[in-house]
Amino acid sequence: MIVSKEKGEGEHANDIGSITLAWIKDGVVYIFNKRANWWEEKQVIEEEAPELRPYISISYGEVPKRVREEFGKKTVEELVEELVQFASKEFPGEFDRLSFSEVSRLFWQRKGLPYGYADDPEVSIKIHRVDMLARQRLEQAKSSELLKKSDEELVNEVLDFVKKQFGETPPPNRAIDLFWESKGVRPYAADPTMRLKINRVESLVRQRLEEERIKHEKEILPRLVEECVKWAIGHALRKVTKSNVDYFLSEKGVQLSRMSRDALYNQVNLKLGRGGPDIGIQESSWRANRAH
Repeated sequence: MIVSKEKGEGEHANDIGSITLAWIKDGVVYIFNKRANWWEEKQVIEEEAPELRPYISISYGEVPKRVREEFGKKTVEELVEELVQFASKEFPGEFDRLSFSEVSRLFWQRKGLPYGYADDPEVSIKIHRVDMLARQRLEQAKSSELLKKSDEELVNEVLDFVKKQFGETPPPNRAIDLFWESKGVRPYAADPTMRLKINRVESLVRQRLEEERIKHEKEILPRLVEECVKWAIGHALRKVTKSNVDYFLSEKGVQLSRMSRDALYNQVNLKLGRGGPDIGIQESSWRANRAH
């Protein structure tokens, strides 16, 4: 959390006239500002006499003139190096889990320049140029680390990430993209060598996920068939429709591919059709129990 306090002068020399709190949560900057009545009057006076106000105006506070002067003295290259070092030093083991924008905001706030809020166009342009170049440097470093790893190593990392984040449920389409973002790499902005590696890894990951899905569904299908047969008997059904199968699966909280759902539908109806006397006995028993 960033806390900014402004004290008054003269009779209010020991009083806090303005306090600003700024914090980041889930990539969003939240700001709270509270000012005393006498501070508002002071601001009006200063606005009427600009020569008495050595500040740059920003949306939720004021940046001292010295901060702008220090900022102006440094070249873009110097600031890029500072931002890169800040990310590496302050978040050595956490940077992969933070977005670049979060790190950038914290960096500029520490310098007294709240990111994205400077009214001065030259300040904003310079900040954005520094961010763009620093991001490229950091992404190139991350790409170099990933290029050292084999495709199989990265495939295993992606699979571990997907399973950890989404469990046994089918992962969303962006699940793999989220992995690369967590590594500080934007797949569509990476250099050609990295993009080629990303494409190979993603192809292998999707192949592995499909193989694991098919294997898992084959393993649970016999149990689902038996349970669905009992479910159909319990609902006095001599034949199930595909809608019945979908309803049964929704009750069980199970998701199957279309091929496995069709296999379940066919096998359940096959068992119901071949059940003969056994099915009739089970159905009669169910009706008797229900009557009692």
